[in-house]
Amino acid sequence: KINNLGRHQKRILRLTSTSLLNVKVTATEEVTTRTHTYNDVSRVALMNTELFVISYDTDHDFRYISPVAMQIVQEISSRLSIRRTNDKKRMSLQQMTHQQQADMSMQFQKKLGVERRRTGMETVEEGEEGEEEEKRKEREERGSEKPFTPMSRLTRMNPSERALKLERITGDTEEQRLTMAV
Repeated sequence: KINNLGRHQKRILRLTSTSLLNVKVTATEEVTTRTHTYNDVSRVALMNTELFVISYDTDHDFRYISPVAMQIVQEISSRLSIRRTNDKKRMSLQQMTHQQQADMSMQFQKKLGVERRRTGMETVEEGEEGEEEEKRKEREERGSEKPFTPMSRLTRMNPSERALKLERITGDTEEQRLTMAV
């Protein structure tokens, strides 16, 4: 780090999931001297191949020298971009009505169901609306003697299909699973 008087100081810039830490390194310990959240960062600029500047809304600019300055700037920039995108989404969700949120949730559930069916990972969960649920309601209305309980796709498979699918998922053969169970 280069301080405001131009003196070089040995510091570590530690990036966490929520903030940037300026850490002073001594012979015996590491002490965090400043903590700034990503929301405090106004800009990050690469001045040359080894020098970069972080400007904060709440503090003075911090200048750092590092042989990996470009990678550090890229990492901070990507974290800032993700955080700002998430903040925009959060704000737009907060401004939605409950009905709009429910509609959005239903659209997501439909897309998820389509994706599950497309990839062969379809499962029918309790309370999930779908063809099975509609069929169950129809049978109840007709007064069928036995209520319909949906089965998962894995249960509907014959035993050899189930064994092959489990082998693909776990990487263990049926014989290995039985040996481990004993």
